[in-house]
Amino acid sequence: MGRKGAFSRILGGRLGILHTYVPAPGRILLPGMVDFEEMTGRYRADRIDERTSVFGLVDPASTYIPPNSGNAEEIPQDLRPEPLAPGAAASVLVPFVLDSPEECRALRDFFRVEGFFRAPPPTADESEGSFDPGPGK
Repeated sequence: MGRKGAFSRILGGRLGILHTYVPAPGRILLPGMVDFEEMTGRYRADRIDERTSVFGLVDPASTYIPPNSGNAEEIPQDLRPEPLAPGAAASVLVPFVLDSPEECRALRDFFRVEGFFRAPPPTADESEGSFDPGPGK
């Protein structure tokens, strides 16, 4: 699945998928795997449902950047407010690797992504296996 497929692990609950494989904390085996702490903490994947607002963070490895994408500095600090209802995440910022306008449209429409932000390029000391979504970590 790789980095390109990480979003599908995070947003699986929105499609009715009840389980996904996650490695133990600190034991990322392959790029694109999201560990348990990130799934339940950063992404709150266990609370994503139809009411959750989804925003995309476009990975620097993408060959396509959607027009009107905001910069990472523009990500609102309140993008991840407290849940609106018990058990539901109000909003989530999910990483995407995009390769074409068609792919972007399909993912945006299927997962009802409300907007995209460009992730900053990785620094020399950051791991190649993942990228940090910035604010709200």
